[in-house]
Amino acid sequence: MPKLVYFPLMGRAQAIRFLLTHKGVEFEDVKLTFEEWGPAKAAGTYTPVGGSRPSYIDDAGVKYNQGRAILDMLAIQHGVYPTTAAELYEFNWYFETLKDHEKPELMPVIFAEGQPEELQQKFCD
Repeated sequence: MPKLVYFPLMGRAQAIRFLLTHKGVEFEDVKLTFEEWGPAKAAGTYTPVGGSRPSYIDDAGVKYNQGRAILDMLAIQHGVYPTTAAELYEFNWYFETLKDHEKPELMPVIFAEGQPEELQQKFCD
């Protein structure tokens, strides 16, 4: 069974979870604590040595990292990747527009629990 490895939050792995769930793909959703991540990263347990997360390990044991690259790979494998120029434009437009609106000061909302209500609201605005 493939594994998706990330922290116990939505963050950069959530789109991958959505895709796999939508396509009915069973996978193990491994959620490491920040304390567990350091030793696992150094040992290459879930990623190529020194790799980042999210990471995805397929049925053959091949380890992939970088969320957008994993998402694209799985979208192609499961037949949901754009097939026309217009679809590809819309697909990339969405991700680039999302990146345009990302505010580094608001990132703690998706990467740490217990953030102040005001910060959560600004993230959702």
